[in-house]
Amino acid sequence: MSGSSSAPVKPKWWSTAAAQSLVIFPKASKTRWPTTAALEDDDEVLLAKAIEVVKKQRSASASLLQRKLNLGFPKAASLLDRMEEMGVVGPEQKAGRTRIVLIGGEDDDLEGWG
Repeated sequence: MSGSSSAPVKPKWWSTAAAQSLVIFPKASKTRWPTTAALEDDDEVLLAKAIEVVKKQRSASASLLQRKLNLGFPKAASLLDRMEEMGVVGPEQKAGRTRIVLIGGEDDDLEGWG
């Protein structure tokens, strides 16, 4: 292969403009990615919402959090683990079972938890 070219390889059905737009897009994008602190703030807000859900429902499970907060399973399970560490919910009973909610209704003060 003595005559190699430095031109990008593209499928025959792609137009040159389409190929160039893919190359230009990352340079032109003004997307600002959230900082770690902003992500942590979002997690704290989500945790507070999850606590309110389990207090109101008087039960706690990943599937409940998935439905009520529109989350994926990994995030819902992570929130349950954090709530267990905080003493909001009890430990996992059996796979797929709800956890016992250890805090009361609206009167409980969560200040200083976590």
